[in-house]
Amino acid sequence: MKKFNYGWWIIGASTVALTALIFFQLRWIKHSTELLEEQFSHRVDMALCSAVEQMADSKSCAEITNTCTTTDKKGGCQVKLDSIFRTEEGNTVLREALAFYKLDMPYEISVLEKPVEAPSPHTCSLSPIAEDEDHFLTIDFANEERFVLDRLGFMAYSSFAIILFIALVFVISSYYLIRQKRMSERNLDYFNHMTHEFRTPLTNIKLASKLLSKKQGLNGDSKYLNIIQQESAQLMEQVDRVLHLAKLEQEEYVLKKEQINAPQLVEKILREMSLQIARSEADVSYTQSPNLPPLLGDPFHLGNAIRNLLDNALKYSPKGARIEVILKKTQAGLLIRVRDNGPGISQAQQKRMFQKFQRGKHAKVTGQKGFGLGLAYVKKIIDLHQGQVNLVDSTQNGTCIDILLPHTQKLAYA
Repeated sequence: MKKFNYGWWIIGASTVALTALIFFQLRWIKHSTELLEEQFSHRVDMALCSAVEQMADSKSCAEITNTCTTTDKKGGCQVKLDSIFRTEEGNTVLREALAFYKLDMPYEISVLEKPVEAPSPHTCSLSPIAEDEDHFLTIDFANEERFVLDRLGFMAYSSFAIILFIALVFVISSYYLIRQKRMSERNLDYFNHMTHEFRTPLTNIKLASKLLSKKQGLNGDSKYLNIIQQESAQLMEQVDRVLHLAKLEQEEYVLKKEQINAPQLVEKILREMSLQIARSEADVSYTQSPNLPPLLGDPFHLGNAIRNLLDNALKYSPKGARIEVILKKTQAGLLIRVRDNGPGISQAQQKRMFQKFQRGKHAKVTGQKGFGLGLAYVKKIIDLHQGQVNLVDSTQNGTCIDILLPHTQKLAYA
């Protein structure tokens, strides 16, 4: 199963979100521009019609109104009407009307006969003055765009500045995220290579100590050879955990699944850990429900997961600890429960107990050896088997952890 790459997913999702933000921001600016242009046209039309109505009541226009008729065939009427708003009175009326609607900009006016097509956007009929509908007063502004920019400018510039800032933060964050990911991958490769290099001399140390023990005929009675064997075995166990967890995190890793008899697997683990249980003087009780269903899974990794829970229970509980191992069938699947009477896990530590390199305060105080990978390995294994691992209870009187594995049929078709 290919490992899901969260880093690239976050970068891709952020890119889509930023693109959508820019798109909708541009749409908003375009819509606002159209509204402002419509508002501008409405103000111009209102100002022109207001000026036309005021000039229609003016006495200076009476003579022009009487002489300008539709019988004027040579454009004389158009010239006369055009001259009205070029007089001092007409110019003043028009400027006051434009100022009232806050249109204080340079302009050019003209009177046009009714065109075949629709009149220009900024027009008003001169019918109140010429008593016909064949002439229109038109106005053109030299910098009409300035009206829109003056009102949209701050919002547009601030929007672009915010988008630019977000884009800059996104680029920088993506750069450092990719850089951090590459550094993490290099560190992980180095860590794995270093762990492999540790394993070779440890294997030689264990082999040499066994050969030396047999050659001298000590049979494990030598204090120093026992220390070498115990410490090398302990370190070998920690190295193996690191290697196993590293392999599980590889993108193309596939579990070697087969039919598993859960009771036999647990019994085998208890037999293999019998010496460790005896050294801890622990009382380990094992109970199981009858007719437990078989499981489809990786016996090696499932066995290691159960072994890690038992190992934690033995290490962090006092001598003479009481440990329960329970197997029972539930509607959801097979339940494996490990309970001890150790010091428990603090409330703050419980939230991070299944993360890598997390060790409880008790482990640090008592000097227990380990990298904090045991429970992280357990969770990884159970997740790969589509199961669940939960902390049921953890108080000063002990810890109880449940592993729930789905039935064979559910896992086989998952």
